[in-house]
Amino acid sequence: MDLSRLHDEVAVIVGHSCSYTRCHGNLVANAGLIFNSAVNFRDALVGVTACEYDLMPRVKPGKPLESWVMIKLTSPVYEEPDRLGLIEFTPDPAWVPKEGPCATTASDGTPLFGMRMPATAPNLLPDADLASFKRWIEVGAP
Repeated sequence: MDLSRLHDEVAVIVGHSCSYTRCHGNLVANAGLIFNSAVNFRDALVGVTACEYDLMPRVKPGKPLESWVMIKLTSPVYEEPDRLGLIEFTPDPAWVPKEGPCATTASDGTPLFGMRMPATAPNLLPDADLASFKRWIEVGAP
């Protein structure tokens, strides 16, 4: 596959699914991340430490399973009313949560890691879009 075409496919996915004002658009920078026409989505993702879980980059080229974005796109979610829609993620036992805009915890002190993306569930990304995103990361996130 032509790598520039794969980049363009992912750019369209990001533009259509991530850059809404309520998500990562011009007015809202959830997790400190904004996608708009002035920002190259790759620069905002590749090698940038994830806000919610600072042991992972948002995208680690060649490693989709070690990329926070793929965790946010594919993790199962809680069904309990007090955590409905939040991703189920177990951090490394040695991880120490830091204070900041992305640090949230449940009433029992358990770290929470936000909603599955896109947060417009049940309108999650189609399998083909997830496959494109994963493939883009696998080939080095060009």
